[in-house]
Amino acid sequence: MNDENIKLACNAIGFYEGTIFSFDKIESESPESLVKCKLARLQFSSAFQLAQKNLLLFLNNAIGETQVDEIISSALEEYKNMFIGLELNEDLLDGYFNDVEQYCLGNLPSPTKETLLYFKYIDSPSKEITDGHFEYFNTKGHSKSEGLEIKLKIPITYKIEEGERPHVVQRFNEFEGHFGAKATLTITEIPEKEGHFDAIANPGIINKKDMLEIGLLEGAKLRSFEIIKVDGIPFAVVESSIIRNSAVGEIEMVMLNYTTIFRNRVIILGFSTQIRSNSDLHFQHNKLLFKSIASSMIFIDQWK
Repeated sequence: MNDENIKLACNAIGFYEGTIFSFDKIESESPESLVKCKLARLQFSSAFQLAQKNLLLFLNNAIGETQVDEIISSALEEYKNMFIGLELNEDLLDGYFNDVEQYCLGNLPSPTKETLLYFKYIDSPSKEITDGHFEYFNTKGHSKSEGLEIKLKIPITYKIEEGERPHVVQRFNEFEGHFGAKATLTITEIPEKEGHFDAIANPGIINKKDMLEIGLLEGAKLRSFEIIKVDGIPFAVVESSIIRNSAVGEIEMVMLNYTTIFRNRVIILGFSTQIRSNSDLHFQHNKLLFKSIASSMIFIDQWK
């Protein structure tokens, strides 16, 4: 609950309450638009009422219910002033209802869009992708992609950052980097002089012994291991936890790595999140999302 998160949440709740206030004003002052307005209200509430509930819960815990009420009241006073002297003609209202329809499709200004979507899906993050709120990330042309073209879906609420280490192609951080889950895509080339390695041609190279040597960090505790296929390619899925030292003391992390070898390149899509208060609830909430991101990977090169 830092200042930046609180500011984002306040702006988003102000946007929601302001839109509801606009509906109230239109219904009271433009009876001829009553039906259109009620339909727009239903559509908007259906899209973002859950986000509003979670935003209020977050803000009430962060700064107190009294302070939240004061912020909303102040915002609504500003909205009232915006309506002074405004003539609600039919063309103006039709344009506004069209805007609301776009809001419900996720076409909102940033960072309000990301904030509303994050809090809408905070208890079921994987639905952000299944509901279509994602962008494709493509490694094509990336300086660290080792010549591969891999596409995958990333939630709109994730912030994309360049990786600092040599083999880190890209990093993806939950909710614009303001919360704890992180994803990292790494690609490391195996020199041809060491032989030819490809999980499609030789599925046996994706085995527990070798994959744990690649994907399990020293000092980490193995939680689970399985082999699956993504885009027809065998992948090792390694779930583990590790305790790390930081400036604030020891931090326990849970990690979920998807690892394969394709055309002499070791590819790892790794996810991690912090354990808080001896609970991995945050990881469990996000685990299905992690699986959705991993299963969305398409290896374009094998289909050319």
